[in-house]
Amino acid sequence: MSSEEYKIVYDARVDIAAGIHPVEKVMAALETLRGDERYLPITPFSPIPLAAKARDKGFKAEEKVVNSGEFHTVFYK
Repeated sequence: MSSEEYKIVYDARVDIAAGIHPVEKVMAALETLRGDERYLPITPFSPIPLAAKARDKGFKAEEKVVNSGEFHTVFYK
C-alpha cells in the first residue's frame, strides 16, 4: 500500500503509546472522506471495536496484518 492511495495516513501507535485513545480522532477523520477517498490508521493491534463503530456509521473496513505489532485498517465509504 502506498500513501498516495489514502487521503489520510495516521500512525495511531504513537498516540496509543502516549496513552491517547484514537477513536475520536479516527471517527472525526472518517467524516471528512468524500467519494472514493480512503483513510489508513496504523495500529499495534486489530482495532475490532473501532472497525465495528465505523461500519455502524456506513463505512467499510479492510484489515491487513503487517506483523504482530502493526495492523493497517483501510476505511472507505
